[in-house]
Amino acid sequence: MKHAFIAPINYLHLVPEECDFHLVLAHLLKDKMYVDFYKKRKAKGDFIVLDNSAFEFKRPVQGEEILKWIDESGLEPNIVVAPDYPFQKGITTVKSTEDFITRFQDKLPKGTRVMSVPQSEKGDVKDWISTYQILSTMTPWIGMSILGIPNAFCSTTGTEDISYNRLYASLYLIRNRIHNPFVQHHYLGLGSNIRELALQQEIGIAYSNDSSSAFWHAINGVSFDETAT
Repeated sequence: MKHAFIAPINYLHLVPEECDFHLVLAHLLKDKMYVDFYKKRKAKGDFIVLDNSAFEFKRPVQGEEILKWIDESGLEPNIVVAPDYPFQKGITTVKSTEDFITRFQDKLPKGTRVMSVPQSEKGDVKDWISTYQILSTMTPWIGMSILGIPNAFCSTTGTEDISYNRLYASLYLIRNRIHNPFVQHHYLGLGSNIRELALQQEIGIAYSNDSSSAFWHAINGVSFDETAT
């Protein structure tokens, strides 16, 4: 299972050399130090996912801006996350993804693929599932959202805990034969429980994950105890 360390810009030099999978935030492509670091990693063959910053701003950077920042920065990602809309009906994200593919796929760097991210209104598991099924036929990568999954599955699980809901969702997809094995599933971010990764790996859907957890816990002097949560 691949893991992308998200580090503050001044700590990028601490990203392990052996890490060859990275998630880059679209709005930071304006920062030269940030771009230069990932250009060097890309040049040595590392894999780059360009996120749309929907988590940071609760709204995505739009396609025109994403393309502009890619062109201006010169960083050519392997994957670009299409604009998704957390907490809104799934159809909003479906239409946004369709529009992004139609208008921008041919303008992206050669070989760059698209990741889509299912969303829904709060508690609407059926809509999230429907959106997942549609998007997984449109793009070769699916983003399993730190926002969207707890927001949808909380009505079933009775909790908004991120790790619990994403583990539940992974098992739900498999048990109900909804999981699309022909796409890569990237788990966007982590909740409070980094041990989610070990369990996701055992479940077997997750190809990759990204998180700032390792850096922010260390920077603030917070260590993990031996409990599961």
